[in-house]
Amino acid sequence: MSSSPRRSTGPARHLLAPLLTLGLLAAAAVLLHRTFRHHSWADLGGDLLALGPGVVPAALAATATSYLAMTGYDALALRYIGHPLPYRRYGLASFVATAFGNNLGASAVVGAALRARVYSSWQVPGSAITRIVGFNAVTLALGAAVLAGSGMLLDPRTAGRALHLPGAAVVVLGSLLLASVAGYLLWACAGRPIRWRERRVERPSPALAVAQVLLSTFEWLTMAAALHVLLPAEGRLPLLAFAVAFSIATVAGLVTGVPGGLGVFETALVVLIGSTTPPAGLAVALVAYRLCYFVLPLLLAAVLLVVHEVRRCGGAGRAEHRDPPRRNPLRRNPPRRAPAHRPRPRARPPCSRPPCSPSASRAPACPCWWWGTCPAPGPWTSRRSPSAWPGCPPCSWPAVCTAG
Repeated sequence: MSSSPRRSTGPARHLLAPLLTLGLLAAAAVLLHRTFRHHSWADLGGDLLALGPGVVPAALAATATSYLAMTGYDALALRYIGHPLPYRRYGLASFVATAFGNNLGASAVVGAALRARVYSSWQVPGSAITRIVGFNAVTLALGAAVLAGSGMLLDPRTAGRALHLPGAAVVVLGSLLLASVAGYLLWACAGRPIRWRERRVERPSPALAVAQVLLSTFEWLTMAAALHVLLPAEGRLPLLAFAVAFSIATVAGLVTGVPGGLGVFETALVVLIGSTTPPAGLAVALVAYRLCYFVLPLLLAAVLLVVHEVRRCGGAGRAEHRDPPRRNPLRRNPPRRAPAHRPRPRARPPCSRPPCSPSASRAPACPCWWWGTCPAPGPWTSRRSPSAWPGCPPCSWPAVCTAG
């Protein structure tokens, strides 16, 4: 009775996963059309060339470094849960989930679904995938908290205008962000596991927690560098100051849930750095940034996802139609292996203890140490019929000796 529902849900599950993949690809195509429907491709090419030689390659290099650093999130997560995988596997899962999550909005949900889809093909259990997703979300939040919290404390008025909050609220929010990072590090050093109902969250090691903060901060800096190099040279802020403003604008876009933070991110960034950067140059830089950091990785992730699904379906088909191994009817049992040669134990040096006395208490074993060169203690079965270890003379004592 209980096996029939499992059989009925099997085909539905196999059909739902490809439909989910096709839905994500269709959503990505719609998003690309909505993003660039007001831009002319001819004008876009001219604007990119007007940025200067080497600017677009530098932005692409910063983008590649950022996505490469994001694969380190999964490496730390796999180390945290104790489930090692080769880089070609968790790198694919991380890149595909991050590229789709950055563009389609609700990055936590989309990234979790794609990670579950990719990791499940390598027999990673669902509980481990859940822990990976949660660990990556914490790692991403740590870097954002460091940069955004620092910016809110350094310039609360400008951050308040971008977030539409009063200055006092911005100071409190920035203090809470930095305090959360410090509290996480203290918990990793001397805290206890968190228990909620029947679930238990183990604390990471101190080295792993520090690696989370450093890697996430570096990833946010490379993400900001991809846009920083595209800005006009006149009035460009230093990279660290711009990274603080960039993190605040990105957090504002993530809170709204708009796909890719489209519109919200740009508005917040104009408020934060509009006084030092020309509006025309900032608009061209934002369009080029969307193309380099969002569109191109999304197209590459879509191709990799399709290739992965084709290989997965092909591997499943070959496994189903694979013939069972043939057996030789004349050979019923497999051939036995020859026993390995066991070297003889080395002779022990003569013992200096005195021999056992006839009145000694009985024991299950009596060592033959008084003969000098016996390899191991010899078991003595009884008083009447003693048995010696191979190579040892029989014991002549009328009683069983105790171990010396």
